[in-house]
Amino acid sequence: MKPDAVYLQLAFQQIAARQLRQMGIEAPIYSVLTDEERITGSQGALEGAIILSSLTPTTEFTRKYKEEYGKEPDIGSDTAYDSVMLIAKAITETKSTDPTSLKDYIRSLKSYTGGSGELSFDGAGGVTKPFKTLEVRGNKTVEITGTSQNARDPSPR
Repeated sequence: MKPDAVYLQLAFQQIAARQLRQMGIEAPIYSVLTDEERITGSQGALEGAIILSSLTPTTEFTRKYKEEYGKEPDIGSDTAYDSVMLIAKAITETKSTDPTSLKDYIRSLKSYTGGSGELSFDGAGGVTKPFKTLEVRGNKTVEITGTSQNARDPSPR
């Protein structure tokens, strides 16, 4: 078996990456999330992996989070914060806690600037936000722009 590329989800990511490398599979690895614990636990097997991350905290959110908790924001912390703040804003603006009123208010929004950056609303309940493209390098993730050597078309040459 020689896959052109491998996609790993967050659960058991480090174990799967190690097993792939032990089997001699050197295909590029892609994922939508990872964290320091999984990278370290992979024992180098995630080196070069390309990660699309929705963890996009603003500089201000990161600063305040570090002041409060003494560490970098965890996966989902910026999005969870924005979710709570959006509900609070909806309650304040509608002067109601009725779920239908809150839903209608949030669906009426076009955009919202929060802890994770600029959120865009489609009016039907869909929300998008910016993401980052990262590469695992030396037990850390590094944001990449443009085309990385490992972020290439995985088709055979």
